[in-house]
Amino acid sequence: MLVAFSSRGPGGLEAEIDARFGRARGFVIVDTASGEVRRELENPAVTADHGAGPQAAALIAEQKVDGVVAGNYGPKAHVALTKLGLRLWTINERQTVARAMEALTKGELDEFEKRAW
Repeated sequence: MLVAFSSRGPGGLEAEIDARFGRARGFVIVDTASGEVRRELENPAVTADHGAGPQAAALIAEQKVDGVVAGNYGPKAHVALTKLGLRLWTINERQTVARAMEALTKGELDEFEKRAW
């Protein structure tokens, strides 16, 4: 499964998870089956005046991922990502992409509830 992890900057599996989705500095795309980093992306929406969540969702959609791990999702990002059919997980503590991936594969992360905003 391909998963996009919000990151505070480059660093592959050692990058720190960013608590934000839309304003994350970047994303690390990981194949969770192999543990291989497929790509690291800078998030151009990080400095957007508005609409950062949907802009980041569009960037993620281009990567053909199955899901996203971030600390939190704003309402517009949530709507955009769920319309894409992606699974969303939340992570509540600061940690690396590697640790977050391990927690995901062990079923330790909470799947973000589908909400009506």
